[in-house]
Amino acid sequence: MRGGHRHHQGAPGVAHSGVIAAILDEAAGTVPTTVCPAFTARLEVNYVRPAPMSVTASFYRREGERKLHIHARLEHDGALDAEGKAPFVAVSPDYFFAHGAKEGDTPFFGM
Repeated sequence: MRGGHRHHQGAPGVAHSGVIAAILDEAAGTVPTTVCPAFTARLEVNYVRPAPMSVTASFYRREGERKLHIHARLEHDGALDAEGKAPFVAVSPDYFFAHGAKEGDTPFFGM
């Protein structure tokens, strides 16, 4: 696995599926930050092939005020390795302060 650590491998030489899911979730989680604070409600992953990777994520739908649908893709050499769809639930920035965040802890939300 190029650029990875052996503890992040599933089968020898490829990323562990849990690591791939975490990367897709992390990439998807950056998308709502342009709109509002949100949490992953569910993550559905389609593992297409063993993966070294590059990742992108984007909105594909918004449902009402609170539900944001995100699509994330892992690619290598232009071919799809894995993709994830995740609904996120928007929350008030006050949620983070109520759970211990301090001013400046979440700069991507302007907090």
